Amino acid sequence: GGEGISSGLMELAAGGVIPTGGAGVQVGDQLVSAASGALPVVSGDGRMAAYLTQYYPAAATAQEAAVVSLASGDHRSGIDIRMPLVATAGIRGTVVGPDGPMANVPVRVVPAAESGGSEALADVARGVTAADGTFQVFGVPVGAYVLRVLRMPRAELPATMASNPQVLALMGGRGSGPARASDRLTLFADVPVSVQGDITDLVVALSPGATLSGRVEFAGTAARVPMTGLTVRLTAQSEQPGRVTLTRVGEDGRFVTAGHVPGRYLLNATGRTPGWFLKSATVNGINAVEQPFDLFSEDIGNVVVTFIDRQTMLSGKVTGANGAPAEGTVLVFPAAHREWIAQGMVTLLMRTVRTQSTGEFSIVGLPARDYLAVALADADVPDPQDPAAYAALARVATPIILAEGAPRTVSLQLAKVAR
Repeated sequence: GGEGISSGLMELAAGGVIPTGGAGVQVGDQLVSAASGALPVVSGDGRMAAYLTQYYPAAATAQEAAVVSLASGDHRSGIDIRMPLVATAGIRGTVVGPDGPMANVPVRVVPAAESGGSEALADVARGVTAADGTFQVFGVPVGAYVLRVLRMPRAELPATMASNPQVLALMGGRGSGPARASDRLTLFADVPVSVQGDITDLVVALSPGATLSGRVEFAGTAARVPMTGLTVRLTAQSEQPGRVTLTRVGEDGRFVTAGHVPGRYLLNATGRTPGWFLKSATVNGINAVEQPFDLFSEDIGNVVVTFIDRQTMLSGKVTGANGAPAEGTVLVFPAAHREWIAQGMVTLLMRTVRTQSTGEFSIVGLPARDYLAVALADADVPDPQDPAAYAALARVATPIILAEGAPRTVSLQLAKVAR
């Protein structure tokens, strides 16, 4: 890893940065610290040096890094990484939103080569805007970057909390003052910057995130459930991966989400739906329950979330080599496993279930499609999140086809997997 330089105003309450446990130095009116905990190297003229982030063996980005494989009990030496100390520059500017300068907004600098995915650990530098919207970040080596700014909607506080000075201080002052229309918006900006030296007077204009709107449908004859008990769930797969936002469905079955930053997302719906099962959430022709879709800066309409009154059912028995019932673990994953892996290994499309002592097992609710099923002794079960394991599992697995409302039974024998 590299230095990960953080900067914040010495006026801590206004700047929203409270250093904890790390060493820092003062540069002008800024307190600058390194994520490594080491004291940043600053010369007499205020210039700072930083250690470049490096991946093994000598790569600047994760995409260029070499993979180091370790099996249980392995020990490897010589995995040496040399990190050069280089001169850096600073970036100064102002963040503005629909209502003018934006205070207390985090500013991140990430490598341009990694800005399209999850770069939570790849920040080269970061800071926070002051009360007048200005910011300064330090410790940026020469290179191509993206200045990433994300302001989430302002939390709506109960009246008793909105007047509590301690609560407002913890929120950086965001709960104070009259509510504005922009307080309910997700605001963001991705600004490409080429750093050859100091950058000054940069203006970063924030834009509202894109929304998704649509309706919930029930396709079947079972008794309907109240729409107001349903919630649309949007899960980020790229920017802030795993972050979930929820949107209530109206009485008429329609919904409109809050704004979201561009990225890849999954969408589904949850709630009490006895007798009904989620089948799909169609976004621009993609079933976003099973496959991430791309959200750009434009709103998306006509999203259709469909519940059906039938589900898939898979049951069976596992035996050993001698034909006797055997305990073990059954793994079921898509027959098109390479495509599934490339799309992010959506967990909805796989199951791992332990058999009963009689070797029997059952699985309900998998989306209808072609799958592979394999039974393993507990000691042979691989990490279900390891993509490389599925190529070996596929060679010994049993193909099955699951359809809604059509129970399927299968007999599996404990398999040995060579990896």
